[in-house]
Amino acid sequence: MGCAASVNREGEDASEISDEPEQKRPQKQSESKNNLSVGPHKQWKRVESGIGPRALGLTPRKDRVLHAVQDDENDLMSYDATEVENDRKREGGRDPTSLRGMEDDDSESEEEVGNTVYVGMCMAENYLSDWKVEIQYFMQAGTTQLALTSETEKHKLFPEVIPLSDVKECTLDQTKVTIRFSKSRLVLFFHETTESGRFIQHFPSHLTCRLLFSEVAIYCKKQKKALVQLVTYGKQKRFIKKRHGAALLIKTEKQELVHPIHSSTECSSQVRLVAIDEHSKEPRLLQFVTVGMAQTFIRKFSEIIHDLYAVNHILLYSGIVMHNKKTKRIELRQFDDGSSVLSIFLRKEPTITFNELPIYRRKNLELRLRDSKSPEVQLFFRTEGEIKVFTQYLSPGME
Repeated sequence: MGCAASVNREGEDASEISDEPEQKRPQKQSESKNNLSVGPHKQWKRVESGIGPRALGLTPRKDRVLHAVQDDENDLMSYDATEVENDRKREGGRDPTSLRGMEDDDSESEEEVGNTVYVGMCMAENYLSDWKVEIQYFMQAGTTQLALTSETEKHKLFPEVIPLSDVKECTLDQTKVTIRFSKSRLVLFFHETTESGRFIQHFPSHLTCRLLFSEVAIYCKKQKKALVQLVTYGKQKRFIKKRHGAALLIKTEKQELVHPIHSSTECSSQVRLVAIDEHSKEPRLLQFVTVGMAQTFIRKFSEIIHDLYAVNHILLYSGIVMHNKKTKRIELRQFDDGSSVLSIFLRKEPTITFNELPIYRRKNLELRLRDSKSPEVQLFFRTEGEIKVFTQYLSPGME
């Protein structure tokens, strides 16, 4: 009996335990059904577990920006992303992918800080004060700009920041730099030639122009006064599809002639007259004011040939003399090794050569030359200016 009673008690306990969940489950289901009638926001607040509302069969709370007005659950993910982003920006909302504290400032993120590649001081044309000049390069944009500022003056034609995308040409003349734009030009004067040379290196090489000679002369073909210039372009001997090399510029009031200088271009002088390619179809004859000016042109011309075409010498003097009652050409050359050679030509053939500089004795326009290895040579010059320019390279002997 005791065993039967214990068995009955255990059966009653088991029935009581098994009956409890069956009575509680219908109550939770009924409570969830009653909760569905409550609004979605209140229903969201009643969820205490970490499980999402959709997993519990509840309607998720809708974002104010994403879903201003939604009719049913099917419209939950049917929206235009562009419109959503525009609505968020209009309401001043933060980008959901951005970090807290970040500001949406497109102007600051897109603005690039330039890399300053040159800083120096100079003077500007028609102004008295010193100007600070800077060149800044923007890597991402691939552009360059020039900043020109002064503490006491303001440039009337250019702003403080000048874009260099419109530059047509940049000319270097000793300490003077001329930057030519399509409708204007900016002229700067540096204190030293090293500074002006360093400044012009930051311009594209095919736009740079180095002015080696600039004087006024008579262009004999037109018998008109002209500005004669010798210029070099670029930095390389060969520059594909870019302007390079050197040229003779003859600028009159109505036209500008450009005569290219090649390795075969010839140049000779007689007193004040200079001939360029005199044996070609288009010779250029120029008459300068003085003999010294003509000889300076000859020397600068030979320096261009020397630098561009790897010639091993330059001409210090080139002219015409009388020797043994014949007109001959005289040339004084200085070689790269420092030696100097004086030659006298007859029809392009050297007849007399001094391998070292001779000493001279002068009497009016007569000049007697001799060295330790050659006999004395008697020459006659035409003008006082010629003999004066020539003898500055020689040493006088005993009278």
